[in-house]
Amino acid sequence: MSATFETSRSSNDSVLKTTTWGARLALLVLIMLVVAGLCLADGNKSKLSKDLEALKGGPSGGTVDVIIQFNQTPTDAHHQKVQNKGGVLKTKLDFIKGAHYSVPVESLDALADDPDVVYISPDRPVKGLLDLTAAAVNAKAAWQAGWDGTGIGVAVIDSGITNHSDLYSTGGGGGKLRIVYSQDFVGGGRTTISGTANTSRESSREREGF
Repeated sequence: MSATFETSRSSNDSVLKTTTWGARLALLVLIMLVVAGLCLADGNKSKLSKDLEALKGGPSGGTVDVIIQFNQTPTDAHHQKVQNKGGVLKTKLDFIKGAHYSVPVESLDALADDPDVVYISPDRPVKGLLDLTAAAVNAKAAWQAGWDGTGIGVAVIDSGITNHSDLYSTGGGGGKLRIVYSQDFVGGGRTTISGTANTSRESSREREGF
């Protein structure tokens, strides 16, 4: 009877262990499925920039200009899918595998659901600034060494040039004009390029044309 009892207990322990491991495995699979689902849901959201996410809470019927980037250079089929959701193609941007569209705000989530879409961001306005240009080329080192371009001639082809005090050898319009010759073909222009190459820097911080 003792042998029978031991055999029965061992059999019960084996069944219990198998059941426990089965439950653990089932729980692990369930957790993995939940995490995968959350990642997929979050994946679509991460395709939209934060400012576009904020727009979705606004009034319905609005449109927004966006840059949509794809996982390949967009084809007519990609453009058509956007147009099917109310979008209008404005500019092709093949060099970034994207394009500029105007789309309804309520279509943003549907566009992000497209597996071919990598990211969607607003078509943000940009403008050039010159506040970091001197530091970028270490111009201060040249200025401190006394190098001011004396004896160096630079030919510039541009839309035009505006008479600016920094284009004289000394600030304030005094001294010799640094421009040897100029020809205006368009009836006036700014001084950005010529100023970069030829300015005395006396009043450049005013950003007048530079």
